[in-house]
Amino acid sequence: MSEAKITSKGRVTIPAEIRKSRRLTEGERVVFKVFNDGTTAICAKSRPLVEHKGTLKNIGAAERSPRLTFDERAARPRSVRSLAK
Repeated sequence: MSEAKITSKGRVTIPAEIRKSRRLTEGERVVFKVFNDGTTAICAKSRPLVEHKGTLKNIGAAERSPRLTFDERAARPRSVRSLAK
């Protein structure tokens, strides 16, 4: 885990290990995406979307419901089915 400090002007230095692993270079613009579960993702703005494949693979994985067959879904009590929508 890496951490950074916010300066009085609101600036943050992205740790070197993250810059290297994400191949971020000087002057490159980044975008921050905040998810409902409190997770924040950072992506290079100028990169094609295909380069980000798999980046968010496990975000929210614990919150996902297991895959159910049609019969399993139909067998659930109606109150549970209405909450799942």
